[in-house]
Amino acid sequence: MGRNALVFKGILKYPNGMLEPRVLIVNNGSKEPADLLQAFPNAEVVAWSNLGSVELSNYNLVVLSGSSGFPVQGNETKLAKELELIRLSPVPVVGICYGFELIVAAYGGTLKMLPDKENGIREVQIIDRDEVFEGVSALKVYEGHRWVAESVSEPLMVLARSEHGIEAVKHATRPIYGFQFHPEKHLDETVGEQILSNIKTLFL
Repeated sequence: MGRNALVFKGILKYPNGMLEPRVLIVNNGSKEPADLLQAFPNAEVVAWSNLGSVELSNYNLVVLSGSSGFPVQGNETKLAKELELIRLSPVPVVGICYGFELIVAAYGGTLKMLPDKENGIREVQIIDRDEVFEGVSALKVYEGHRWVAESVSEPLMVLARSEHGIEAVKHATRPIYGFQFHPEKHLDETVGEQILSNIKTLFL
């Protein structure tokens, strides 16, 4: 049972009287949104540009997708609603790839562009053995990105890093996680499925 759920007289209930957990995926222009929908089969999807019409308190978890569009850096004004969502969301937030970069930017971190796109399965170093890595001995993950986090600012804490930059973060006091890698891809070759399972245990 996730931490957002309560049991009353044997009936599992969630915030706002929901009988089942609800997940919102913010699609930032991912090339393969189906991978996230497979990870969260009953999720609802909203485009990043339509966030103004969403009532976040109706959900148990918000997942920010990757993107093949424009970079976060230099487009903060265009992305203002999503950056505000990260800072003010009343429910847990998980950012993946581009979503991770948005979380870093929302809290004053710095991003840089790599000379070449990082693409493939890599093993990255766990810095802080957080509960999101429960059951993970070696962090073997799929990378597919051109930008990396060079530094983060408080209240973000670094959980993992690679030779290129920071790979995972969490908020010190709020239920916010970000992953530069893609836990939803190449599940048969990586530990992504275990990380997704841990996220569901924490929040759903």
